[in-house]
Amino acid sequence: MPSLRVHVFEARDLEPKRRFKKTANPYAIVSVGSQTHQTTVVNKTLNPKFNQSYSFEVTTPDVEVLMVEVWDKSYSRFTKDKLIGRARYFLKDLYLGETNDNRMQLMGSHHGEIRVALLAVDFGKTRGMQQQPSYQQRRFTSTESYLPSFIPLESVNQYHEVKLNYAH
Repeated sequence: MPSLRVHVFEARDLEPKRRFKKTANPYAIVSVGSQTHQTTVVNKTLNPKFNQSYSFEVTTPDVEVLMVEVWDKSYSRFTKDKLIGRARYFLKDLYLGETNDNRMQLMGSHHGEIRVALLAVDFGKTRGMQQQPSYQQRRFTSTESYLPSFIPLESVNQYHEVKLNYAH
């Protein structure tokens, strides 16, 4: 079955949704169809770094959509979590085996964006180019060890400013 790998890097410049509060306790909910994953809550910030990866099974890539919602966690028993904004990405626009790194503007908010990387593992458009070696076949340098396991080598040069700390 086709699968999609998603890495949620961060959100930036989030809009606080609570009256008299200048920060938020953001978390993201990532979904494809009925499958849903939630990041951990990052307290008291408008620029959270999530750095979490998820996999989804994709039944109909031509019509399915990745939905990312950013919420503000309420720790009070009298108030509910508040939606900061949401973004979506149509899976039919992905290329087979290529990592797509996106900064998506949050709808329903005056400002704010979320950054996610998407990899279509067994589906997607093809470019008709010569087959690239698989991720597992490449030799790696120590500078690549901070990347999520599914981001190809090409992403290192393009987004080298990202420094992630992963426990191996």
